[in-house]
Amino acid sequence: MDAFAGVYGTIPTPFGADEEVDETALRKVIDSLFRRGLHGIVAVGSMGEFAYLSESERLKVCEISVDEARGRGKVIVGTSAQSTREAIRYSREAERAGADGVMVVPPWYGFPTSAELEAHYRDIAHAVDIPLVPYNNSFTTGGNIPPEVLAKLAEREPSIRNCKETTADISRITQILSLTDKLTVLCGTDNLLLASYVAGARGLMTAMAVIAPELCLQLHVLAKQQRWEEARALNDRLLPLGNFLETGRFVPFAKAAMARTGLPVGLPRRPALPISESDERSLCETMTPLARLVD
Repeated sequence: MDAFAGVYGTIPTPFGADEEVDETALRKVIDSLFRRGLHGIVAVGSMGEFAYLSESERLKVCEISVDEARGRGKVIVGTSAQSTREAIRYSREAERAGADGVMVVPPWYGFPTSAELEAHYRDIAHAVDIPLVPYNNSFTTGGNIPPEVLAKLAEREPSIRNCKETTADISRITQILSLTDKLTVLCGTDNLLLASYVAGARGLMTAMAVIAPELCLQLHVLAKQQRWEEARALNDRLLPLGNFLETGRFVPFAKAAMARTGLPVGLPRRPALPISESDERSLCETMTPLARLVD
């Protein structure tokens, strides 16, 4: 299957004042991102606050995303769940809705073993006929998918040809690529964009791509062409915001940043709270270099 190389925006789930899903705002975000050239979007992922959505809400966001994309780019839907059975159900719903692929983070409670992780992803892959993207995120799950497990899955499962790496350990990318040539690695860490490309990543799935899509696309092109000096200069401008987003409260920070770009998506769903006034001032300072780049 074709790799999902390119720049993907991890879209937030917009909420109104009543904390209900705001379909109008969601459609506006998706339309804007595709008109600005992104290769695809990721819905119902970490940025989409999937852990705070009901099953019906997850399906609703999935269906709206596929409908609004209208074939303009890929739609990958997060179908993560604590149990394999539940992840399979979400994945089948995403496939029926027309998603181009599903993305699954490891179960975040119970610390599954390598054998359990391999079986978890294998069983999901066998349950659907669309690509499956294993999503490594030790920050939210408390553990990593071992590179050996990812390589084994890629060698044995034709639908697993991509993985998303959200990690502070950039060496994982080189480890994965040294073990298999069947995986395309996608960066999910907002302050390691360029470093991930240098290590061998072939795309981004990040919040930065919904905040500054044109700049992420520019970085992608520069990296593909190995124009590293220009890429480094651009990355230097992106890095302050990347560091800000990776401080731990990525959803409230990213939603606040999107509002500053003219794409308001409401507040995070409780228990997450809006960012403080001091964080808002810091956000303004970190986004100033991006405004200069856009101008």
